Amino acid sequence: FCREVTVDAPNATEESQPQAPAVKVWPNPARSGVVVELPQPSPRPVRLVLYDALGREVYRMLSRAGDRQLFFDVSGWAGGVYFGQVEGYGFFKVVVE
Repeated sequence: FCREVTVDAPNATEESQPQAPAVKVWPNPARSGVVVELPQPSPRPVRLVLYDALGREVYRMLSRAGDRQLFFDVSGWAGGVYFGQVEGYGFFKVVVE
């Protein structure tokens, strides 16, 4: 039986890590093409990587500098949940029907 319990919780006065601006993804769920919109045009190329539910890389692309929207075609993909990462902008989830 336990006489002492220690809980480690973040202090509200501590500074939190800045979060990357969120991307918008549509349509979601998707059947053909997916658009990933960045919060603002990127001054340099950014890498977009998509993974299946098992964590396997299934798609990779490099944008052009100045792009704000990235497009990829999922029409030949198996239905399911995919996870994406846009370098410098964080993660997202897309469902393919």
